[in-house]
Amino acid sequence: MPFKFATFTKPFTKETPDELGKLFSTLGFDAMEFCLREGYQVQPAEAEKKLPLFVNQMKNYGIEVIGIAGPLTEPVFAGCKAAGISFIRTPVSLNQKTGFFAAVDETMKKLEPAIALATQYGVKIGLQNHYASNINTAMGLHYIFEKYPVNALGAVWDSGSGCLAGEDPVHAISMIAGRLVMVNLKNAYYVRSNTYDNPVGKYDRIFCSGRQGMARWPVILSSLSASGYKGPVCLAHEYSDQERLLELLKEDLAYARSL
Repeated sequence: MPFKFATFTKPFTKETPDELGKLFSTLGFDAMEFCLREGYQVQPAEAEKKLPLFVNQMKNYGIEVIGIAGPLTEPVFAGCKAAGISFIRTPVSLNQKTGFFAAVDETMKKLEPAIALATQYGVKIGLQNHYASNINTAMGLHYIFEKYPVNALGAVWDSGSGCLAGEDPVHAISMIAGRLVMVNLKNAYYVRSNTYDNPVGKYDRIFCSGRQGMARWPVILSSLSASGYKGPVCLAHEYSDQERLLELLKEDLAYARSL
């Protein structure tokens, strides 16, 4: 089954809306996840008025705005509703000084006002697994989803963070398939950052092209198809080599479409 392939606008702060739409269309994408933050083409405070205009501009280039990354504030929820955007993505940060369950409860307590806005405006919060001091895996997201209604919270599964955490993609997708609003298709691996004569090893995360890392893109896309997933797949381009951003995006989009 063909997927709707998107990419994220985070690196593109200087482009006008028309330049952005033309760029994404030229690269061959179907859609975008828009970075609705200060300094971008639309500011969060003016989302209700200007986000629908931006969405219509992107349609002129055959690009659908499928979601945003931005603050969980009322103007942003109102803007998403007005523009027909179904979710706002956010990672789930965790307090590292307490146990997992207490940390999740603490974070979700802070999210309660945003969950109320999600219910009010009919725009989901897309909770993403993310490396470092966040929920890293689909299992962590699944734990949250057991407690909250489907109309308020959706899942954004990130294959790069998942592979760094060592999770199996088939199992990961099966746990949250019913909640998926987007899949971030990334790839990554670890590399030792100090020499082997050091008594304690240190390792860095390297984000790479789709063919080069630990996340098995053919297995991921096959599992998504088998699950009946019909949402967007976002090539979120968190490449360590940002100087080759456009080159790697083109390469990864061609690879993903070939699978």
